[in-house]
Amino acid sequence: MATGKPRSDAYKQRRRWKAIARIEDMMPEQRARYDAWQASHAPGSPGKRQRRRQDRDAAQWLQALLQEPAAPPAPPAPPKIRKPKPLTAERAIRDRIGVFA
Repeated sequence: MATGKPRSDAYKQRRRWKAIARIEDMMPEQRARYDAWQASHAPGSPGKRQRRRQDRDAAQWLQALLQEPAAPPAPPAPPKIRKPKPLTAERAIRDRIGVFA
């Protein structure tokens, strides 16, 4: 016995039958449009569909990134030339430079 509640099993079954009947009664061009719409709209909430689209786009981006040829390595940097420290009396004595040698 159907309870008449919007979410009862009987109500769901009636809705399913009506949907099937509506689809079967469609003209061929209407059915083609309906099938195309169903193929482009995956089941699930809009948030879940958006997340799947983002994941798919990220995977495509990563795949394209991995397939790109690697950039040639940069040439090695030339060695830095150190400026000599100014000569001080303490350093001259310690390193025995000049007259202190």
